[in-house]
Amino acid sequence: MSWIAVSSITIPGGVPITRARMLDNCGYPCTIQNGGLIADFENAGDAIRAGVRPTLVIDGFCSSACMVMADRARPRACITSRAQFGYHETNYNRPIPLDADLNGWVMQHGGFPSYNRMGIMPNDAAQQFWPLCSEDSTIVTDPTTRTAVLQ
Repeated sequence: MSWIAVSSITIPGGVPITRARMLDNCGYPCTIQNGGLIADFENAGDAIRAGVRPTLVIDGFCSSACMVMADRARPRACITSRAQFGYHETNYNRPIPLDADLNGWVMQHGGFPSYNRMGIMPNDAAQQFWPLCSEDSTIVTDPTTRTAVLQ
């Protein structure tokens, strides 16, 4: 299993991969840690939506750039009952880039907190935007992170 951390991937053996190739050599499944450069996660979400990976499963807390990736990966993304999302302004004092429906939900629930704070979208609200994963989805989680898992 390969872990994506902030701006690089570590593949078995501890070899880092540049963030521009976030999904390359990541393995199956590939667990995504929270956060990182928005552009990298936008690109990963677009790649998932285009079919580079069959499914993005959100299984636990997915915040900031991870939420952007899950948004961009729709409709090839699903959530488990453990999924919840975190959002905030970027470190440039701008909201994270989300589609209009998600942005509308955030604005109806107090807007984007500053960069050093976090707003939370609970699972029941997230189900308005992402379907629950089917029972036959293979979900592999790390007990300490339980975040996004690419199938």
